[in-house]
Amino acid sequence: DFNLFTVGNAQNVYKYREPQKACDEDQSRALLRGQETPTTNNKNPTSQKDAVTSTTTTTTTHRQTSGISLSDPSVAKHVCNDNYNIGDTFETISECAAAAIASPDLCTGDEIMWSPYSSSWGCRCCLRRKPCATDAELYKHNVNWSVYRYRERNDVEDEEECLGTRMPLAWFLFNVDFLSEDDKVYMFEEDVDDEATATVGYATRICARLTRDDQSRITAMTIPGCGVINFGYHDTENDGMVVDIVDTSALSCIADPKATPVC
Repeated sequence: DFNLFTVGNAQNVYKYREPQKACDEDQSRALLRGQETPTTNNKNPTSQKDAVTSTTTTTTTHRQTSGISLSDPSVAKHVCNDNYNIGDTFETISECAAAAIASPDLCTGDEIMWSPYSSSWGCRCCLRRKPCATDAELYKHNVNWSVYRYRERNDVEDEEECLGTRMPLAWFLFNVDFLSEDDKVYMFEEDVDDEATATVGYATRICARLTRDDQSRITAMTIPGCGVINFGYHDTENDGMVVDIVDTSALSCIADPKATPVC
């Protein structure tokens, strides 16, 4: 009660009907143990019962696929960054999925969010993916939720555009492959000008370790100072060398010649 009320000499509180929902004991225990639960930050769409991170809606024709199972999450222990709260009147994930299918103008994506506490926190549908968005842009870790695919993807028409934006990375890996020696490649870091050590104009050689698949494509680079950066490819007959996935850690990678050598 101390979380609900404060003392006021001029006002009283009266109950005019029975509570709509009883307190969830499991949820209460989780809060007492300090486990992660949605917060009340306005920037976190999963923390507010009626919050929506995007107000843009697109008329969408849903294509329900009976072969899709809701037993396993497509992304476990995560939430969609852009989602819509359908409501908290659903007891099962199947009811949640049916409501998403019945709301194509609001649920423009192909996944839903479900939690053990969804009867209180709500059933949420993920909005349509932004073209070329990475997993880091689409999802955020949250132990209380998981993401489930309830129908076939509806953004396949965006793939061609995404492939075009990732061509430069394919060319980068082509050059890495061209200059490699089997499972390693050498990069060069320009030394800082230091008259005291007379290293002006010199460069330090840094070895990076390469991992390849059965087609000899580079699937990972282990770089001193950066760790492992993974790559994935768009596997089709005509463009199997086009990079489809890359770790977001690549954006902040700066090779460190003083880090532990990897080869």
